[in-house]
Amino acid sequence: MKRTGHRLRTALQPYRQYVAQLKRTGVFLGLGIALISSIHFAYDPSRTARVRHQQQEVERLHALNAELSESIERKMAQLAAMRNDPNYVVHLARRELGMLKPGEIAYEFQLGSIGEPTK
Repeated sequence: MKRTGHRLRTALQPYRQYVAQLKRTGVFLGLGIALISSIHFAYDPSRTARVRHQQQEVERLHALNAELSESIERKMAQLAAMRNDPNYVVHLARRELGMLKPGEIAYEFQLGSIGEPTK
């Protein structure tokens, strides 16, 4: 019985060597694919272009945000002036809406390109 087991082990020896070689090849092949994939993802030009575009977009949005914050501050100051100063409301009514007090006459002058009155 021992003899039969020895023959079986001897007969399976090439198969075991083949399986071991396949495992080694598979490991090296897997490592090679992982290395190539990591290099591709690390140095992919389309990815760097996309990241650069996204950084530019973030900078643009920060600038827009700062501009809008300044606009909000100006509007808040204008609102505070409208609430606290009645003369400012009169000034806005005259300038923005063209309103006049009773009995007032408005004169409008239009100047040409060199300071000459237009006809």
